[in-house]
Amino acid sequence: GGGRGEGRAGSSNALSGALSSARDLAEHIEAHLSHADEAESWRVASMDEVTILGMVDEGHYGEVFRGRWRGAEVAVKRIKTPAHWAAPADAARPRRSKPSGPATWEVELGLAARPTHPSLSSAASSSSSGEGLRAGEQAERAKLAEAFARELSLLKRLRSNRIVLFMGACLEPSDLCLLTEYLPRGSLHDLLHRRRKLPRGRRLVQMARDVAEGCAYLHAQRIVHRDLKASNLLLDESYRVKVADFGLSRIRPGTLEAAATASWGGTVAYMAPEVLRGESACTEASDAYSYGVVLWEMVTGHIPWRGLEHWQVMQRVGNSGEGLQVPRAEELEGSAGGPPCPAELLAVMAECLDHDAARRPRFEEVIERLDTIRAEQGLLVPTSSSESDRP
Repeated sequence: GGGRGEGRAGSSNALSGALSSARDLAEHIEAHLSHADEAESWRVASMDEVTILGMVDEGHYGEVFRGRWRGAEVAVKRIKTPAHWAAPADAARPRRSKPSGPATWEVELGLAARPTHPSLSSAASSSSSGEGLRAGEQAERAKLAEAFARELSLLKRLRSNRIVLFMGACLEPSDLCLLTEYLPRGSLHDLLHRRRKLPRGRRLVQMARDVAEGCAYLHAQRIVHRDLKASNLLLDESYRVKVADFGLSRIRPGTLEAAATASWGGTVAYMAPEVLRGESACTEASDAYSYGVVLWEMVTGHIPWRGLEHWQVMQRVGNSGEGLQVPRAEELEGSAGGPPCPAELLAVMAECLDHDAARRPRFEEVIERLDTIRAEQGLLVPTSSSESDRP
């Protein structure tokens, strides 16, 4: 009797604390945005405006759904907040399959379906005020708020065919979401490692150029991506590539030679040696190194440094001077119509993977060299996709 009642009260207080924490998170995000944003048309007043069509992916900090908003198909990137962690553990999980008909945001995602986060369990049993929960999440909340606000602020002002298009955002405490265009073919990582298809010939060169063009655009805006990798490169219907995920990106102060940031972030397997050693913040040159890793992945079909722990990659690349082995053109599987990877593209890859940051090419140079390959070998990709153009 009494024990069960106390348990319900504790869970209720924990959930109340989590909701308060979620409101704090939303306030953190609002603080990062300018007051001019308040009346912007991109604001989604309520996620009930969005019809959810299915789940695309899920990670530690968020989930991605396919949906429809104002007549357009969109990708919905939803940030997990303490309010979502705090719901009862015995409720139904959100559905991953496409629903038979339109569903409200709450029903489709099952806001009451979130398992109790470990920190909430301890908060429920040890504190009726939720203070333990909030105290333990201050740093995490600030980090989430900064990343969300940064990505929102950057996406709103980026306009390039090689950058994923921003559509809208919801800043409700329980529904922190970014809406972008939906790209039906998923990520480059999906293409290479789930569907196990390698781009070859003209498709390979075009996709490599698309990524370089997107990075060149970002650098022209004084933005360093800091987390360039295959899973952050999305494919449209014609297998054209767009750069996405700017939660770690930074606007560089002053000139291109100025320090980007005092901290480093990103994915270890794609990080430049100088960043892994802590000698440099992320720069245009470290983005170029990450691009070289992406090229290596596209050509070989392998996950970089697969099987190694993060500390092992840091030791090998950062301290021992090891690097990914650039293949020779004759080592690669051939395809109809010519070699699968032009030698010049392999040369670009090798230069991007140089351990000396000063010797890595700028993306404008990479684009020129890839255009030379296309001009010399006739590697021109039509604007519409056909069976022969597919990887």
